[in-house]
Amino acid sequence: MVQLQAFARRRSPFPAAVHVVPGVRLCLAALLVGCSDDPSSPPPYPITKLRVTVSTSGADVDTDGYEVIVDRSVAPPGVASNGSVTLYGVGVGTHSVELGAVAPNCVVEGGPATVTISSPGAVAEVSLHVVCLALGSVQVTVTTTGTDLDGNGYTVLATATSLPRSVSGVIRTSDATTLLRVAAGHYVVALHGVAANCDGADLDPRELDVVSGATQTLEFAVVCQPVRRLAYVASVNTGNSEIFAVNSDGRGAVRLTNDVAEDTDPAWSPDGTRIAFTSQRGPARGVYVMNEDGSGVKALTPSTWHSYRPAWSPDGTRIAFVSVRDGDAADVYVMNADGSGEVRLTNHPADDTDPAWSPDGTRIAFASERDGSAQIYVMNADGSGVTRLISSPFPGGHPAWSPDGSRLAFTGNRCDDPPYSANCYPTVFVAGPTGPPVAVGLGEDPAWSPDGRKIAVTRFVCEFYYYYYDPTCSAVGLGILVPFANGTPGSHEAWDPQLTAGEHGKPTWRP
Repeated sequence: MVQLQAFARRRSPFPAAVHVVPGVRLCLAALLVGCSDDPSSPPPYPITKLRVTVSTSGADVDTDGYEVIVDRSVAPPGVASNGSVTLYGVGVGTHSVELGAVAPNCVVEGGPATVTISSPGAVAEVSLHVVCLALGSVQVTVTTTGTDLDGNGYTVLATATSLPRSVSGVIRTSDATTLLRVAAGHYVVALHGVAANCDGADLDPRELDVVSGATQTLEFAVVCQPVRRLAYVASVNTGNSEIFAVNSDGRGAVRLTNDVAEDTDPAWSPDGTRIAFTSQRGPARGVYVMNEDGSGVKALTPSTWHSYRPAWSPDGTRIAFVSVRDGDAADVYVMNADGSGEVRLTNHPADDTDPAWSPDGTRIAFASERDGSAQIYVMNADGSGVTRLISSPFPGGHPAWSPDGSRLAFTGNRCDDPPYSANCYPTVFVAGPTGPPVAVGLGEDPAWSPDGRKIAVTRFVCEFYYYYYDPTCSAVGLGILVPFANGTPGSHEAWDPQLTAGEHGKPTWRP
């Protein structure tokens, strides 16, 4: 008798009809005298038999064999590409027989077969024929020029648009070629694993039609600039948060702070020589500053109030920050770079947080709940003229201006469409200069690269335990979003590359 298994092989298009707990056997029919541990091994008594014979012809044939599926459940052990298998104990009645794990360039002629077993002990025969077409090829060439070349090479991924299948290949950093063999169809070909200091005008995904037996060619040109440093926050072995720095190619990570207190919110000064940050080193959280190598730590705010989230003005003379004083809500303040001359910029019963200077230094964007949910506002650098900048259904925070001042990235929540609207994900949006905000990828704490082409973020991965539950999202390191293709926000997103791995976040670029 056939022992059924849940059908889980990726290439098969047929869902499992029966789920079996390990160690429990389930027979296909009730008119049987016993079950066999191996359906291809004859039992010691007369029993119904089903013999499945398969033949395969054509070009680039499937050589690893197929799964045999009886009544939409897998019947092990499978069958060779040109071979046969006998299944014992299939039972009296009419059954459907088909093949699974068929290569994408192959098709079973006539589809599933139907066979009727008339009586116990009868023998039924089924013959199936598979025809394969020649694979097509995509030849990809990458040329890399510039400084601090990407030393890890790249991954080329060809993804079919009509079926959930993809083929990938690894390619060296420069003047290298890889050949992808794929079934005929329409594909999107993309280059992944490009270091954050590397870019190019033609790195957007390409669409092409692959023809059976023919070769398509694609060329990508990558230009690398000298690596830049990013500061970020990481939870180390002691369990508290410290500030680190890493190159934009993912190498050269160093620890900048080492204190029993939590150190977070790094912000690089415009001249690249200092880093402002938040620390719990005193009775309350405060804003501190240190040299770019971690030396010369100095407190800038009084230890009597909680102060955090520093942001440098573009000319480096002032620092905006958030402070909670006298039991009031959080408000935005500004001080001179040496900690003197504090000025309160907002004064509202709702929390005002996350200040971000515009590139010209005339305005400050911030997050506020003054209209009921966290949204992005903007004010003049002296605190006047508060205006709601983004009216979005996604609660927002952590605004970041693009280097040219034309766009604003921020963190919000993107939720699934009904009936799964409860499933929401931390997402980076880009707004402006016109139109509604556009989601460009999972993440938090966006930070634009100095050239405005990429955004460093705290990267998240979200998992489901059951489809109707909220996803569990966790930070997994620093990632790079590529939010633009041909100048359009949201038309391309990619994680190229992931700079760090672990509970890391809050990146800031060295100018």
